[in-house]
Amino acid sequence: GGSVNLVMKEPPRKPRFDVTAGYGLQDMDSRKTYTTKLSYGQYFEDLNMGLQLSGGYTSNDRASQGFEPSYDDGNLEELDLRHYEIARDRLSFQGALKFDPSATSRYSLKATYNKFEDDEIRRRRVDIVEDGEIERELKDRYEVQEIYGISFKGKHTLADSGKLQYKVGYSYAEEHEPNRRDTKFKV
Repeated sequence: GGSVNLVMKEPPRKPRFDVTAGYGLQDMDSRKTYTTKLSYGQYFEDLNMGLQLSGGYTSNDRASQGFEPSYDDGNLEELDLRHYEIARDRLSFQGALKFDPSATSRYSLKATYNKFEDDEIRRRRVDIVEDGEIERELKDRYEVQEIYGISFKGKHTLADSGKLQYKVGYSYAEEHEPNRRDTKFKV
């Protein structure tokens, strides 16, 4: 168990629009990485209200190969060969609305949504030299995680110099691994 504290941007006093984009290429199998982010925020003085909206998408497709030898007194005991293929996508949206109806009262409403998809294939071969055995493993996993959150907050300065603050929120997260396969066999 645990908790995550998501901190979202506040609406800026001056209009602001940001765009970020990125691209990358991995040598192995010419795999690509993309990232995009958009953000807009503004405070409307005549309405005593501010707005902040943002979103982003990242796609990361990569692969790796490697080997790990194990030795016992200088003799090769095992040779572990691995090949990974991983595709990860993340989509996110955030919004914040701030309302200041008077100098003594403030309200804010914030919401977020995140979706993460992870598709992994791992091929592994372990040569156990001493026993003459070969182990093969295949991991085929597709995972989806989604997180939703919303909060409402109020602050008031009372006539007798007291303060009243309150906050209510709701969050929900889920994770699915449909049709996951982990296979292992020895020869």
